[in-house]
Amino acid sequence: MRGDFHDVYGSEGGQNLLADRGDLQRGEWLAVHGCGGVGLSAIMLATAIGARIVAVDISKAALAKAEDLGADLLVDVLARTMLGPRSAT
Repeated sequence: MRGDFHDVYGSEGGQNLLADRGDLQRGEWLAVHGCGGVGLSAIMLATAIGARIVAVDISKAALAKAEDLGADLLVDVLARTMLGPRSAT
């Protein structure tokens, strides 16, 4: 079943899930849990597709990198905060 919200965990392999299986489309939302290497790759791919991105991590440095790569919303799990560096409407 395919909805308008996609979910990619960093350990799953972002490119395979997004490009080959996920059918992520422009304007849809993608949640990336963990902004390490694979998660940041998923953000780059989703940005290229034109998707909206929610980046979730415990590291402020990882979230800053996600923002640099195009994440629309940042969720800092430890601080229990959500920031919107871009228009998230």
